[in-house]
Amino acid sequence: MVYMKERLQSIERKADLDVDKAIAHLLDIGMGREIKARSSTYDNIKKRMLEDTTISYSPGAKQQVEALELYLKYKGVLRNASKDLEDAQTRKAKAEADMAEARAEDVNNGKKLEPMEFVMPELMKESETDAGDDNKETGD
Repeated sequence: MVYMKERLQSIERKADLDVDKAIAHLLDIGMGREIKARSSTYDNIKKRMLEDTTISYSPGAKQQVEALELYLKYKGVLRNASKDLEDAQTRKAKAEADMAEARAEDVNNGKKLEPMEFVMPELMKESETDAGDDNKETGD
């Protein structure tokens, strides 16, 4: 167990360094600093380098804005345009997970399940009926 921990620590440190490098590169782009890019073409048949080029460029305004948006999202400062939409997507994902867990539990308990295409129309009818009752109560 100790051996595995020691081996994994070096991998985790390397992964952290790679993430730090990526973030630093993202910030360089966002700040409009000059970026160096390397392009090389290798011929595997002849086992030789055909072309090896390094270019320097300054990122354009669009690249800078995209890089800064990505960095701010990573830091949790910038969220999607609609918090309500994001919350609704979270609720939907949780509901789907709950449904899948319930179905799995039913299967484990030996219950025969109906395919979802037969179950969903029934649930929709119940939902529409409940919604109609709610509208009557509020006077809509």
